[in-house]
Amino acid sequence: MGVEALIRWKDNELGIIPPDVFIPLAEKRGVINQISHYVVKKSINELHDVINNHKIYLSINVNSSDLFSKAFKDHLDTVSNKFNIPPRLIALELTERQTANLASLGEKIARFRAAGYQIALDDFGTGYSNLDWLSKLAVDKIKVDRTITESIGTDSINSALLNNIITLLSNMHSQVIFEGVEKAHQKRFLEQRIPQANVQDGITPNP
Repeated sequence: MGVEALIRWKDNELGIIPPDVFIPLAEKRGVINQISHYVVKKSINELHDVINNHKIYLSINVNSSDLFSKAFKDHLDTVSNKFNIPPRLIALELTERQTANLASLGEKIARFRAAGYQIALDDFGTGYSNLDWLSKLAVDKIKVDRTITESIGTDSINSALLNNIITLLSNMHSQVIFEGVEKAHQKRFLEQRIPQANVQDGITPNP
């Protein structure tokens, strides 16, 4: 069980700006690492009591470039130590849409995992390098994107992709998490096909 820190930009004129709009701009302008520092500090500062009292993990979306930054590692260590949060309760989430030299990235991932932090591959199934990422990067969690999950019970092309993904992930040692499970039949399907997987669901039980 865990919580995920999600960042939104609130502008007085434009309202709430989603991350898929401003994150690419931050990457382009070279300020993405500053945002990651802010999210780490803000999320741990606000959620440390919940994390420690209930022993749940905190997921934080980071950029692959953060893992190459000694300043980011030092900042993460400092903030987590300040609030006595064990590294094992912090998961750093990467998306496969991010570009990086996989061999070098694998070395950096190994460094964070050796320190006790968990590494998760987010939005799996939406990029173009699934097999490369899985074969070259050792991660703790694989989160399948909601666009794949939503195809359950439909005739969309994503249904075939979902079956391939299930076959691929069934033999993985990483924890598999399906995002965006909002219907009971989706949850039943996944529990039958890949029982060891977890789901992030928004299903409301009947009163």
